[in-house]
Amino acid sequence: MTKLNSNTIISVVDSLLGDITPVGESNRDEIVMKNLKTAIDIVNWLLDGIADSAKTRHRYERSMRVIGERAFSAMCEWKNWLEDTINLD
Repeated sequence: MTKLNSNTIISVVDSLLGDITPVGESNRDEIVMKNLKTAIDIVNWLLDGIADSAKTRHRYERSMRVIGERAFSAMCEWKNWLEDTINLD
């Protein structure tokens, strides 16, 4: 079975999920809220998996250490982005 690449997965998720930005129309925004809750669930699941991978960054095995370092680095980038985004609000 061939794995999908990032762009294809993003396209599939976008198609399945739908809009997550409110538009100011109550009926439409009710759907957007459901989509947003689903998106949050997906992101939480993904972040949990990445955090698990990051725990291997101190392992002796090179492959585990490299993967853990990559996951931890991504988490640090997201932390900085989240802090900057929150501080702009």
